[in-house]
Amino acid sequence: MNKQSRQVGYFLSSQYFSDGIRITLSILLPSLVLAQVDQLQAGMAMSLGALNVSLSDAPGPVMHRRNGMLSSALISFSVTFITGFARMSPYFLGIEILLFSFFFSMFAIYGNRATSVGTAALLIMILMIDRPMDAAGVVKESTLVLTGSVWYSLISLLVSRLQPYRLAQQALGQCIHEIAKLMAIKADFYDVSTELDDNYRRLIAQQVDVSEKQDAVREVLFKSRRIVTESTRTGRLLLLTFVDVVDLYEQIIAMYYDYSDIRERFGKSSVLTEISRTIRRLSVELDHIGLAIQLPVPFHKSVNINPVLEELKRHIDALGDQEGSTLVLKKVLVSLRTISQRLTGLQKNLVQPTLSPIDNEAMEYGRFVSHQEIDLKSFLDNLTLNSSVFRHSVRVAIAMLVGFVITKLLPYGHHSYWVLLTISVILKPAFSLTKQRNIERIIGTLAGVSLAC
Repeated sequence: MNKQSRQVGYFLSSQYFSDGIRITLSILLPSLVLAQVDQLQAGMAMSLGALNVSLSDAPGPVMHRRNGMLSSALISFSVTFITGFARMSPYFLGIEILLFSFFFSMFAIYGNRATSVGTAALLIMILMIDRPMDAAGVVKESTLVLTGSVWYSLISLLVSRLQPYRLAQQALGQCIHEIAKLMAIKADFYDVSTELDDNYRRLIAQQVDVSEKQDAVREVLFKSRRIVTESTRTGRLLLLTFVDVVDLYEQIIAMYYDYSDIRERFGKSSVLTEISRTIRRLSVELDHIGLAIQLPVPFHKSVNINPVLEELKRHIDALGDQEGSTLVLKKVLVSLRTISQRLTGLQKNLVQPTLSPIDNEAMEYGRFVSHQEIDLKSFLDNLTLNSSVFRHSVRVAIAMLVGFVITKLLPYGHHSYWVLLTISVILKPAFSLTKQRNIERIIGTLAGVSLAC
């Protein structure tokens, strides 16, 4: 399978693609079905509830996703109900915007999932601001939003129930894919045409990506009760494969040498080209392993890399001392043999796994993942100017209130939700990210105007 085919395979089997299909169908179905019985308005409210909860349905253990979606559903219902009545008075609505913008922005102290719940709450508040409804309409709208939230949550949990290991397989496959990319970057160090400084920057950026993917795998594997406590073949295979992959990654990172010196001493021979080519072949084999785990598909026929390594050894031995000591090249060869053996072990596990029993009681899985406690004390401790989250929440609250007041003073005040939506999307804790979002927003607006003209 060539590189383009593997890329397509990774995309079609990725969590982003599968989640995109599931989220799209879950959000659209209520509107499409109810539109057939002339209840499109009710369907739109349910779709809005589903959309809101989908923001908090971030990848992770099923228990955390369930708690996040439940919290988001209850908060969406409450915010819809309160906003529906508060909008009857611009003064009460202004107070709500100020307080809710601050309160829900403070959710960032509890991690990414809680931040998503807070963002969803602000979104539902903004979208309800300009919805003219009487008291009965507010109750009906709130109920429909809650129904849509429950609908989406049930679909998401049902999919997780039917495919309990799918998320872990996708996360592990993506992690291996990123490590394969890192190996390809390592190969470029032996290519004399590659600029070393640029390649070091690429390597560091890729190491960050790999680290993020490893954290994602740990989050899914070690916080999923079914994988950790149950001795199923698939669960044990995922755990053991991840351990082997981490060891392989450490081995790859340990392959660090003085590349400028190596190029200066052996650049005129073809040995560096052979080393680069060998590392790339190992990278391709690793990429196939990741795809076989993520898709999953029958593992392709592995390529025997030993003849290539033997040929490389003969080439290194033939150099003798004509280019100086070849000890560093022999160290590279030893590292490549070790990596090749680890890849062979991973391949054998995919084809015919030999799993040793795991003592789950002795394994302290909690040591491999971070924990975030959600309590009132953390919230109160961050109510200080020393907290970056507090300062950001204050900025959001003030900006949202000022934006609301200005729109009420303009002739187009009935479109005030657009201004608040823009503020909530663009204003981020880091100024650099806020500036980037602002530039992207302006470019997108100008591009839309150009297309409309």
